[in-house]
Amino acid sequence: MLRIRNFNARYYLQRGAVDEWQTQRRLDRIVTDRLPQAMGDYWNHISTNSGAVYRIRNLHISLWLDDLDHPDGMIASVWARLLAKAIVDTLQNGTPANVVRYDDYAHFLAAFLADLLVGQAWRRWMYEEFRPLEDVPVGRAAALLLSPHPELLVPVAQRLQIQQNWEALVLRMEAADISLIWDRGFGFTNLPMVVPLDTLDGLPPHIPLERGGETAFMRNRLRLFVALHTRRQPQSLTAAAALSHHAAL
Repeated sequence: MLRIRNFNARYYLQRGAVDEWQTQRRLDRIVTDRLPQAMGDYWNHISTNSGAVYRIRNLHISLWLDDLDHPDGMIASVWARLLAKAIVDTLQNGTPANVVRYDDYAHFLAAFLADLLVGQAWRRWMYEEFRPLEDVPVGRAAALLLSPHPELLVPVAQRLQIQQNWEALVLRMEAADISLIWDRGFGFTNLPMVVPLDTLDGLPPHIPLERGGETAFMRNRLRLFVALHTRRQPQSLTAAAALSHHAAL
């Protein structure tokens, strides 16, 4: 998927050759109404769908038009092709200051949360789309990002574990944050009452479980759930949720 956050156009027209105001309005309509569709169609045709996530800070391109008599659709198609080529060239040859690559969206989200934990996320341009969360606590920000996409919880956690940041994130989550992922995200509201606890034998040792009240219980449940899926045992999400719930109790 390709998303352009801001598109700033500056038109250079031959003075007196056209009605400048009407031409600007027409080109604005092409950029707003026709170019996104043309760009989407062309990008889907050339995209490899590798799953990688890229962020480009700025892209400057000159698009020429030799005849304003062309139909709007033709102009949009030509511009889409030139813009797509410029994007591909930038992805391949851009500098690290202007282009970053992540293996997938889980990698991107984990990188953001890791930088958020150490207080440097809002100084980095590639996270601009998360700006509405700037004044939100770290744990709540993670919950708001993960609850609509619960399938990302385990891969994000695994990325953070490699960087030794997963436990730091768990400790920043309150009970309401975890509930947002657990109940609203996964929909784990009616779990089996009895589970075979002997399946916990496959869990890795030294999971940093807490003692305490509701928040400690919910953090422990989340830790166990991620650990179970990291070991791919049990296979179903519901079984893993039930087992981690009763083990935490």
